Parts: sequence; structure tokens; C-alpha cells
Amino acid sequence: MFCPQCRTEYVEGILVCADCGAQLVQEIEPKPAPEYFEFEEILCPFTASDIAMIKSLLQEEGIDHYVEGEISHPITNPYPRIMVRKDRAQEARELLKDFIDSPSGSSNDAEPDKEA
Repeated sequence: MFCPQCRTEYVEGILVCADCGAQLVQEIEPKPAPEYFEFEEILCPFTASDIAMIKSLLQEEGIDHYVEGEISHPITNPYPRIMVRKDRAQEARELLKDFIDSPSGSSNDAEPDKEA
């Protein structure tokens, strides 16, 4: 007998899971294999505030991401890298265009003064 919720195995005769209270079943389906995705670097931000803003923007759009080296080490990993799923990298680049195009790695909404 098995618990379909917590997947604990029980001896014959027990009908309810002692851990979660679910009705036991004779067999449970095997867990599906995890999905694996390729990720690629799209940006190396310089400040913690940039990282927070970028993560927020990506999360709002539902773009899977992680920050490699978010807690940086000056020798082994001096700069954090924003990594996104390869199949959504172009979309992420478009979303973060202001960050990518900025020389400091930060968004800059103000345009420089132009002299005529």
C-alpha cells in the first residue's frame, strides 16, 4: 500500500496515511522525469539594485531565470551573470534592452542633453 500524496509505503492492512491522512492505494504512478532546459547568459549587471530590478522584470514576464554568482566572490566569480532559458533569451534581451545598451549595465531613462 502506498500514499498517493507523500508516496510513503505501508504494510498491507493499513488504509490511511499516518503522515498526511490520505487514503492509501495499491500502486502509485512513477514520478515524471524532470524537465531540463538550457540557459544562456544575457547580461552582467554591476549593482545589487540592477539585479533586483532585472529579476523583477523577468519574473513579471514569466521568463525562467537565475543569477549565477549573485553573491559574488572577487577572485572566483567577480561579476554576477543573468541567465535565462535559451528558448526565451531573445525575448529577455528585448525586455532588458535598456540595461543591455547602457554602458554601466544599468537602465538610464534620461537622454543626454543634445547640443544643436
